[in-house]
Amino acid sequence: MKVREKQSRVLFAVLMVLYTVYAILLFWFHPFVASAKEPVPGGKGNTIKVSSLIYIDVNKTQKQSYEVTMTAKSGYEIVGYVSEATNEKGIVYYNISYVYVDESRKDYFSLSYGTPLADYAGYTAVYHGDKLYSSSALSSKYDFMYANGYEENVISFSSSGCKIFNNRDGLLEYCKTGSLDGMIKEPELDKQWYLKDIRCDVKADDSPTSEAGEDATYIKFFWETSNLQEGDLLEIRTHNVLKKIGGDQISGFHDYITRNNNVSAYDNVFNDSEGKERAAYTLGQYDATKAWFSTVENKPLFFKSYETDIYYFRPYRNGKYGGWVKVSMKRATPTSSPFIEKVEVGDLDEDGNWTTDEELTEENGGSYGVNQGGEIFYPDIDNPFEGTNLAGIFKSFYSFMKGLPSLFGELPALVGSIVSFLPSFVIGFIAMGIVIAIILRIVGR
Repeated sequence: MKVREKQSRVLFAVLMVLYTVYAILLFWFHPFVASAKEPVPGGKGNTIKVSSLIYIDVNKTQKQSYEVTMTAKSGYEIVGYVSEATNEKGIVYYNISYVYVDESRKDYFSLSYGTPLADYAGYTAVYHGDKLYSSSALSSKYDFMYANGYEENVISFSSSGCKIFNNRDGLLEYCKTGSLDGMIKEPELDKQWYLKDIRCDVKADDSPTSEAGEDATYIKFFWETSNLQEGDLLEIRTHNVLKKIGGDQISGFHDYITRNNNVSAYDNVFNDSEGKERAAYTLGQYDATKAWFSTVENKPLFFKSYETDIYYFRPYRNGKYGGWVKVSMKRATPTSSPFIEKVEVGDLDEDGNWTTDEELTEENGGSYGVNQGGEIFYPDIDNPFEGTNLAGIFKSFYSFMKGLPSLFGELPALVGSIVSFLPSFVIGFIAMGIVIAIILRIVGR
């Protein structure tokens, strides 16, 4: 009996080992896992998607959008490269040209040369102001061979599914040797590096000569420079809200400043009253809101109000992004100037979902607010055991301890109302026991 039981255990162990090996191999060689491990986009037969929205007039009142999807034939790969040019005003801008590489990969060719595409779909639309002026489908003879990806008139641009090289030489080297040294790579992320101690100073130009009205209120955001250096760039993403007259709302995110705008995170440096060196960025209270509003399609002609209620800040340095800092704004009244309600450090994903990093937020001084003069304040904490700010916890604990004497004085009457049939000396002992139990719990006994 024991021998049979031992054989059964051995058989069970062998089956478990085989099943584990099978599961590992299945996971390792599954095509989804293989593609997830592949850090390089594109490849033979790749599908790329390109979308852009650009201004097509100097007054920036007319816009044109492109949405294109292309799939390369078997044996071909669509790639792109950045080329630099200078316009008549002397302004340097960049184009992204899309070409194809054949199976021998000795050279590259224009998409208009031959028929390297297995599938193509494109759509373009022109807007005058906020109204659609014209739209049409793009056929293969109107190949979307290039995109003005970084020109000054670009509102938004995105490209996915292919390799993009820094310049033509990088593309040629890839054609000859397969080298990816010249390919533009996705920036790395260092969540531990962020803009420290962000505050703001709000100023309103109320002088009689001011004709700007509510637009004459300016928000100066500033932060410490102790972890920054010359050349660091600034990125600002915003969340904006438009309130319609009927009560409905429209909201959305907008990339107000990206690294391609070359805005310094180490600019307008000054020393504060504590002697700390800080950098600053100033904007009108509705500048970011208007930038978002210009991208909203089917916007209402009339609305009650609109504003930017959240700013997200992060630094960028030599191919590396820092972590996000969320700055939530608030107004005391609908018509008053904004101030910072809360500052948090954390992570913002592509879908706009925010996750607070409690440890980094505490490292940055806790979850704090900033008034219009740049002074920090800490929100009141109703429950001292919710939240991580030590100052708020001790403040609530002190208030609780101050209220203990009055609580002890009321305890005998409270106990007496519940067990009034008992003698008075027994009620006194019960009340005393409750008091002692509370004190022991406070001191941890």
